[in-house]
Amino acid sequence: MKISAFIPYLVILTLLCGLRTLSAETSSQISANNEKTADSLVSIEKYSDALRVYEKLLNTKEKNPDPYFRLQIHTKIGNCLNRLGREQEAIAYFSKVIMDENARSFQILESDAYNGLGISYEYTGKYDSALTSYIKGYTRILSSGDTMRIARGIRNIAQLLRVMKRYKQAEKYCREALKMIPGISDYKIVANIFNETAYLFELNGELDSAKYYYTKLIAISVENNYKRGESVGLTNLASVFEREQNYSYAIELKMRAMDIDEELKDTFGIMTSFINLKETYFRMEKYAKALEMLQNASEICDTSWIVNASGIHYGYYEIYKALGNYRAALLEYEIYDSLRNRIMNRETQEKISEIMTRYETDQKEHTIQILEQSNQIRINKIRIQWLLIAGLILLFIAVLIAVRLVITAKDRQLLQMANEIRSLQLNLKNETNKDVDPSGNINPDELYQDLGLTARESDILYYLGQGCTNSEIANKLFVSENTIKFHIKNIYIKLDVKNRVQALIRCNEINHAS
Repeated sequence: MKISAFIPYLVILTLLCGLRTLSAETSSQISANNEKTADSLVSIEKYSDALRVYEKLLNTKEKNPDPYFRLQIHTKIGNCLNRLGREQEAIAYFSKVIMDENARSFQILESDAYNGLGISYEYTGKYDSALTSYIKGYTRILSSGDTMRIARGIRNIAQLLRVMKRYKQAEKYCREALKMIPGISDYKIVANIFNETAYLFELNGELDSAKYYYTKLIAISVENNYKRGESVGLTNLASVFEREQNYSYAIELKMRAMDIDEELKDTFGIMTSFINLKETYFRMEKYAKALEMLQNASEICDTSWIVNASGIHYGYYEIYKALGNYRAALLEYEIYDSLRNRIMNRETQEKISEIMTRYETDQKEHTIQILEQSNQIRINKIRIQWLLIAGLILLFIAVLIAVRLVITAKDRQLLQMANEIRSLQLNLKNETNKDVDPSGNINPDELYQDLGLTARESDILYYLGQGCTNSEIANKLFVSENTIKFHIKNIYIKLDVKNRVQALIRCNEINHAS
């Protein structure tokens, strides 16, 4: 056969190889573009949208063999989860990066993972673990010369030390961070360093220094059109002037901060501004204006913001008390105390403690009774044979009594748990009823998605809160009871609970904290 006969086949083979190479390059380009898209979404604080893009990149069929890319996406997913309040899920992603052997080759990635892990621990109140993670992230990056990340690590350590009330150590780290500002390109990190430094000076009573750094925070925020930073700076600067009893200027600054919050359509920020203004007017003894500010805050306070609602009612109590209207003050204090108890779950803890106390008391009384019976047997000096028989009978009775007491105690616990479930269901039902829209409809499939639940899991948790059984929920959702049980197990895993009581308590806590 002539060589010319093979030429068409060679051409086709060459074209196929070229198309395969082009396809691989195109796929890589698409991944890079998707990552840039997600990064842009993060920069404008659309973390849910960014998370979906990152997860698609991680779960794409054509796995990227580059370990740096994979670890980087894990870290970015963790950061998004932190921003969305899903710290437990974030911890899992950061831990995967830290435990991966490849991470040790990428100093920056390992440092970022430790930093993210520290944020997760800090948000969940595990301050010692957070401090350890921050320090590890800081030491990993220290020799790299990456000024921005080194400064960020120092700032995080300083902020946590301040939260832990270790002010001297926090001040030391803040001074180190200030020295590094000329080499930092991220204006948000610089703004945070100024804010943290100013706050430490304010706590120490060095008000001139505090004003200086709050002013620098405002200046860099204005320069970069960082509205949120400007609002925070104005509010914090106002608190310094309040300490100096310059109330008129403090009010002016707080009003400017509120204007920014309104521009950003930040409802929570607006509400906080009204509460801050109330504090100033209250100090000025302008109680009518203070009441007006609280009324405005109350009107926009979301029903799920229980902590802020309790603060508003405490503010009413303070004003009515100052005005001599003790009846109104008492009513407001009762509302505040009720909300505070819900936040702390004090009632639940007291009931559990009471059950345990009763159980231990019953155990002790029963033990005393057995000892008295044994002593009586010894005193009567019954013959050995009868003594043995009587002893066996008494032992058998004692076992029955002990079993009976244990069963009774368990029944009490189950009854108490049932009462708690009904109480929590009522609370959740009240909370969800407050979320009814004007048309009277609610969206249970969206109600709990902020907790990381799917639409179906949100439906089920909603009906659990309404007191429905598994069978009733299955009928409502037109699925089998086994399917409901499967979803409930997933809900337990996502909420990090073990049973229905803990799930309802956890749901109630998260709704109140948000």
